[in-house]
Amino acid sequence: MIAYAHGTTGLADACAPSRAARPIGDRETVGGLPVPALWEFGFIVAATDYEGLGTPGRHPYIVGGSEARGVLDSVRAARQLPDVEAADTTFALGASQGGHAALFTGEVAPTYAPDVPLAGVVALAPGAELAQAAILLASDPTAVGFAVAIGAGFEAAYPEARLERS
Repeated sequence: MIAYAHGTTGLADACAPSRAARPIGDRETVGGLPVPALWEFGFIVAATDYEGLGTPGRHPYIVGGSEARGVLDSVRAARQLPDVEAADTTFALGASQGGHAALFTGEVAPTYAPDVPLAGVVALAPGAELAQAAILLASDPTAVGFAVAIGAGFEAAYPEARLERS
C-alpha cells in the first residue's frame, strides 16, 4: 500500500483534493496525483485531505503531527474497505507539504499507529526549517501567502500561539 501525502493545495475547504476526486476509470484525469498510476502496478493508494481540509475547523498547515495522523488514518480507513486485500507493507510518499507529512509519518507511526508498519518513506522536497522559511517568505510579496498559511496552521494546531499583533 502507498500512503500518499499531497502537496500544498490551500487552506480553504474547497482546496481539499477529494473535492476534485473522480472515478479511477476516468483516464483523462486521475485526480491530479503527481505520481504514476501506482494502482496499475498493483498498489493500493490511500490518500488523505489532512485535518481541516474539507471539514470543519482550520487546516493545521505544515504541522507534522497532524499531517502524519491523517496519512496513517487514511491507511487504516483503506484497509477497512470491503474487498481491499492490502498487504501489511506500507510506504509513505509525498512531495512538498506531502514530503513534510511523509517524514513525520515515519516518525510518529511506531507510537501512533503500530498497526501500520512502514517499510519506507519517500519524501520529495519536504518543507523544512519552517521558522526561517516563514521569515524569508514574509519578505517576498509574491510568497507572503505561504508565511500566512504557516502561521495560521500553527495557530490552528496550538491555539495558545496567538498570532495577532498587540
